[in-house]
Amino acid sequence: MLVGPDLYRPRNRQLFMNAMKLKSVKYAEFLGRDKEWSLDELSLGDINLIVGLNATGKTRTLNLINSFSKMLLPAGNFRPIDGSYDHSFDVNGRLYRYNVTMEQSKVIAEHLYFAPNDLLNRGLSGEGFIYAEEEKKIFALSPPRTSWL
Repeated sequence: MLVGPDLYRPRNRQLFMNAMKLKSVKYAEFLGRDKEWSLDELSLGDINLIVGLNATGKTRTLNLINSFSKMLLPAGNFRPIDGSYDHSFDVNGRLYRYNVTMEQSKVIAEHLYFAPNDLLNRGLSGEGFIYAEEEKKIFALSPPRTSWL
């Protein structure tokens, strides 16, 4: 598994993305508010058909899957859909789970794991840890403390 600095080497990133298959999607936004909307869990196969009455969330579901894919491969003026994502995906036969909570396009919490190992875990401060496969080590994440005068 390519995680951390290894994932961002252009050749490795493309290999990783070509081998990734989304298996399930769970999502929630505006919890506890009037606009609350959630997708309890959508299981996906090799070929999928989404059918439903008008205004039941088919397009919204496709938009949030598209937003998730753009989080992995951002381009241009991308702005993620705020909410809590909980997705599982298969990479070369290995099942991973990724949770991220976004508010105002900022990551509030992020967690990637391949049972039973945590590969990435960070909170609102940006502090946490990431596992690098090549080094077989866990590295602390800590954003730079910069002050502008």
